[in-house]
Amino acid sequence: TAYGWLLLGKVAALAALGCFGARHRARTIPALDAGQRGAFRRLAAGEVAVMAAAMGLAVALSRTTPPVPEDPGEVTLARSVLNFPVPPEPNLWRLISQIYPDAAFAIGCLAALGLYLAGVQNLRRRGDHWPIGRTTAWVLGVGLIGFVQLSGLMSYGMTMLSVHMVQHLVLMLVSPVLLVFGGPVTLTLRVLAPAPRRELGLRERLLALMHSWPVRVLTHPLVALALFVSGPFIVYFSGLFEAAMGDHHGHTLMSLYFLLTGYLFYEVLLGIDPLPKRPRYLARVGLQIAAIVFHAVFGLALMESGRLIAGDYYRLLASDIEWLPELLADQRLAGSITWAFSALPGLAVIVVLLLQWSRSDEREARRFDRREGDAEAQRQEYAEVQRQA
Repeated sequence: TAYGWLLLGKVAALAALGCFGARHRARTIPALDAGQRGAFRRLAAGEVAVMAAAMGLAVALSRTTPPVPEDPGEVTLARSVLNFPVPPEPNLWRLISQIYPDAAFAIGCLAALGLYLAGVQNLRRRGDHWPIGRTTAWVLGVGLIGFVQLSGLMSYGMTMLSVHMVQHLVLMLVSPVLLVFGGPVTLTLRVLAPAPRRELGLRERLLALMHSWPVRVLTHPLVALALFVSGPFIVYFSGLFEAAMGDHHGHTLMSLYFLLTGYLFYEVLLGIDPLPKRPRYLARVGLQIAAIVFHAVFGLALMESGRLIAGDYYRLLASDIEWLPELLADQRLAGSITWAFSALPGLAVIVVLLLQWSRSDEREARRFDRREGDAEAQRQEYAEVQRQA
């Protein structure tokens, strides 16, 4: 539509203005310092022209009626609750092939991928190495977030608790582990150049943040565990879940909470980024076992509960969607998925921790052997000096 073309034109103009701003900082300002006034006039003239075009497009947009769908469809009770058309009866293909438009998560995922890959490329241009495994883990982690939030899993997750629980488990137990393996803070620290002496640059500020008292509190093992395991009980067995399901922004915040608490917990257990202090490996294994137990208890609580979670919300949908399963049966299925699925990534994390523990012991043994070797060499050298004396 004409409205769409105008909107695309405005977005392109704003992107061009951003490029002009970057060019100002990279080239024009140094040229001004060198006394080259012509460079500023040329770039400023182009920037003013693009800005005028952007303002003209904005005025045209304000006077253009937004397009209305040719067939808005019947407004049903379920559609008014969901705020999008009711999806057809689910199958595997529809779960993975449908697209759920969510601008916030789409932009967030693209930004996370773009910034990370730009950082990796920056290191490569400098001749520095960044493990391909870490890049792969980050891409997979962000990709999984995009998949569960932008595919049919999202639209069916808004109608069925069992599908929603798959989203929850991926956001809390799988994606965070992959993101942690990506080491985004470590990558950022390697990309950022140290500030001149006695100055505080971005790198120094980030290091100070990672060792600040809020991070120290949040990354305390017991605090991270408490946030990780208490969230599901608080969200689902109170009115928070029903309130979040009825509001798009609330649902986004709920998803971010699950993702961030999972990331925080697994950063403490598995991460490579700088933290004030990490627990010993035995304590990390114990924390992961505790997390598995709490999630299993949560799954059992869902299965055994005779009270329907978010009952009013799901009853409204069931009154208008014929293919929905019996609500308590779907809730028991959600509990079964939680009970069974939560153990799998948890056990995988324990295996990774044991491998890290073994490698750490090997490195420590090699360091000890080197120290012992140096000490023995010094003793022999001293004895040789004494004999010669």
